[in-house]
Amino acid sequence: MSTHDQSSGEMDLGAIFDLIRKGFLSLVRECFEAVGFVLKRWWIILLLIGAGVALGLWNKPEPTYTASVIVKTNFGTQPIVYNTVSQISSNLYNSEFLRKNEVDTASFSVMDVQIKPAVNVLELMSKMENTNSRNFEVILRNLEVSDEVNVMASGQFLASYDYHTMEISLGRENAYDDVEKIIEIINNNELIQRLAVQEIKGMETKINRLDSTIAQIDFILDQYMEVVGMGNQQIDNLSFYNSQNNLNINGLITNKAEYFLEVEQLKVDLVTSQMAVVAVSNVEFAEVSSLRDRKELLYPVALVGIFLLLAFGRYLYFILKRQIDKELS
Repeated sequence: MSTHDQSSGEMDLGAIFDLIRKGFLSLVRECFEAVGFVLKRWWIILLLIGAGVALGLWNKPEPTYTASVIVKTNFGTQPIVYNTVSQISSNLYNSEFLRKNEVDTASFSVMDVQIKPAVNVLELMSKMENTNSRNFEVILRNLEVSDEVNVMASGQFLASYDYHTMEISLGRENAYDDVEKIIEIINNNELIQRLAVQEIKGMETKINRLDSTIAQIDFILDQYMEVVGMGNQQIDNLSFYNSQNNLNINGLITNKAEYFLEVEQLKVDLVTSQMAVVAVSNVEFAEVSSLRDRKELLYPVALVGIFLLLAFGRYLYFILKRQIDKELS
């Protein structure tokens, strides 16, 4: 490489660095001018912040709350309950719907109702014990759910869950009466009521039948004990009683114990199953807070931002005007 070419390359590199240095210094100067502009007009910015805070507080929306409660569904009404909740959510501002369900619109503050299953994989698997693993895999493979939806909470398994989480958006805090009203509207669904009546009758009939069976077992056992009490002199009669009647004492006692436990469980279910949807937890209230609701912060930032944007536009205008005048002169 010739000395001239090397010198030319060094000059080009030096010119590039000089251009970068000038650009950096120009940027620093512009930043200093911007800071000077803000400091010179601090009182305007302060007024805008004060006006923004006042406007934000004046225009601040009423706080909203979310009530969460765990409910138990009975009588296999899960799909109907979910459909009813969807109808309620769609008709919260329908005056005819509210009037039909005897809702006091003056104090009713419900804005939305959502329900989702309390996913319990062990409960799901126990209820699908008759489904072999290959069929279960086929069911999972054929499910079509979005990425945001838990596959175990999809409609395919909805009927397998007894417990669900209901979330109600409210316009006031501690609105227990509104939560109770939503559950009441669900239970007043005509189809749910018919199913409830049938299921309750079925449970009562089963209890009576099992009680009758237990009474018969007690009678047989009492008769047996009377025969045993006759002593050895009646041993031939006892042998005849066992062989001819094919009596299985251990089996009868085992069956009686099983029937007794089943009756006790049915009685408990009967107490907790008077309605299709029953709240089984305390209602938890929480205030819903988002940045959009903090208007006392958003408005000052917006007003100051608009002011600085207009000032920057004015600055660009004069810069370009001077440049054009310079080029034309």
